[in-house]
Amino acid sequence: FEARHGGGRATIDGSLFAALDARGAVMRYFLIGKDVTEIERSVAEAERARDALQQRQTEVVEHLTVALGRVSRGDLTTRLETAFADDYEDLRQNFNSAIDSLCSVVGSVSDLAESVGREAVEISSSADNLSQRTERAAATLEETAAALDQLTSSVKSAAEGAERANGVVGDAREHALKS
Repeated sequence: FEARHGGGRATIDGSLFAALDARGAVMRYFLIGKDVTEIERSVAEAERARDALQQRQTEVVEHLTVALGRVSRGDLTTRLETAFADDYEDLRQNFNSAIDSLCSVVGSVSDLAESVGREAVEISSSADNLSQRTERAAATLEETAAALDQLTSSVKSAAEGAERANGVVGDAREHALKS
């Protein structure tokens, strides 16, 4: 029930009763109620505040959804540049700090992977170099073994020649003694 009182409006929560005379005719009306004007204003104010809060939350969620979508697709340059309402500003700053930290970690991992790749190339190159030197050493060893075989054959041949010469000298000596 709304009533006008002193030029303003008032909201009253109550009931209107009729007082009847003995014949059943209405003698008077009684209003039993309470002025709830301030309560109604407070409720309306609270609803407006709630709606404003809901709107701020919706905006924050929309911004975060877009930014996280970019991050999930690998865009680590994403930042929340538009300031949020005061009660959400820490969330925006924490998001940006988290992305900065993530970039730093990804950069470190990338640098480490690059370093491991370079070292793997160096190890592979060193292994190839060692393999080539081992092949050359094996070839040299093979040549040395062949040369030793020839030398052994020559020494054997010289020994046989010396033995024959010794036999000829021995025969010549026997002939000389007999003579």
